[in-house]
Amino acid sequence: MLKIEKLSSGYGPLEAIHGISLTVEKGEIVAVLGSNGAGKTTLLKTISGLIRLTKGHVSFEGTILNNLEPPNIVKLGIIHIPEGRRIFPGLTVRENLTLAGYYLKKNELDNRIKFAYSIFPLLKEREKQSGGTLSGGEQQMLALARGLIPNPKLLLMDEPSLGLAPKLVSLIYQTLEKLKKNGITILLVEQNAKKALEVSDRAYVLTTGYLTLEGTSRGLMSNENVKKLYLGR
Repeated sequence: MLKIEKLSSGYGPLEAIHGISLTVEKGEIVAVLGSNGAGKTTLLKTISGLIRLTKGHVSFEGTILNNLEPPNIVKLGIIHIPEGRRIFPGLTVRENLTLAGYYLKKNELDNRIKFAYSIFPLLKEREKQSGGTLSGGEQQMLALARGLIPNPKLLLMDEPSLGLAPKLVSLIYQTLEKLKKNGITILLVEQNAKKALEVSDRAYVLTTGYLTLEGTSRGLMSNENVKKLYLGR
């Protein structure tokens, strides 16, 4: 589904990721692990067109993404849910979701919002409440729900558990499993390596912009280096 070959990109003259190759197959959850500054967020921004690559190729279902603008990448079915939630705090829950599907016909938008509420029933209860008055966990739910409105084929998720209490982290990861069962493929960037490996099929490890390890999630959980560096064992 998603194929990345020898990808390099960064910010101006500063190259942040170097020659990365990875794949994501339809129906998978694939995790990308690494410490701060490893290049995880840069990778997602490059896929979604927010950062231009300097070398290599990115393709999605056979379409080369290298020179596409972000809106055209969205139209292909790739939705990027960035770190930090970034909801519109002055808009209600319903308005946040409506804005995400501004280009959809009314009946299609209504159906997508109904689907988002089926995944996050609490948001239905809060639909007239301003986003800025929601708790941190509820705001993360809204950010995820907003990403579902365009009916994505591939979700790029950046640190969905960041800053959440353990109970809410478990709820978010249960939601990822629900999304997978609903046919949504996920490329997950996460510092919570334990949770990411528990929910994902395969994983890649980035170190200072380089791909240093890859394999099945189960295999990486038993890898001594991964245990030491990311699992605290």
